[in-house]
Amino acid sequence: MLYNRERLHSLMDRFGLEAIVAATPENIFYLSGFTSWSQGAYKYGNSQSFVVCPRDPDKTPALLTGGGEAGYAALEEVWLPEVHMFGRARKPQIDDPSRLGPEEKRVLAFKEQRPWATARRMLWLN
Repeated sequence: MLYNRERLHSLMDRFGLEAIVAATPENIFYLSGFTSWSQGAYKYGNSQSFVVCPRDPDKTPALLTGGGEAGYAALEEVWLPEVHMFGRARKPQIDDPSRLGPEEKRVLAFKEQRPWATARRMLWLN
């Protein structure tokens, strides 16, 4: 993990923030270890990923990224326990999942999440 959790929480307390949302590729990588291919290729244009970090230690930080990034999220050493996909759900057809490698199994796990992230779930407003 790259980020300093204590420093982040101290800054959040100082400015009265309940959560932060990282949206730039650099900050997303710093907070999660994830590098978005599309954000790198299209630079702040076409596709977006986010990391949401709540101040409440009982709530888990989450990576939110488009479904097309599932393969990249599975290949990276993403250290956040929650990874949510958004956009149109596409379920791959796998005849024999036992033959999949570890990265392929992570892609399948990301793609099988139900329901896919919604704005309400992403921001813990339920």
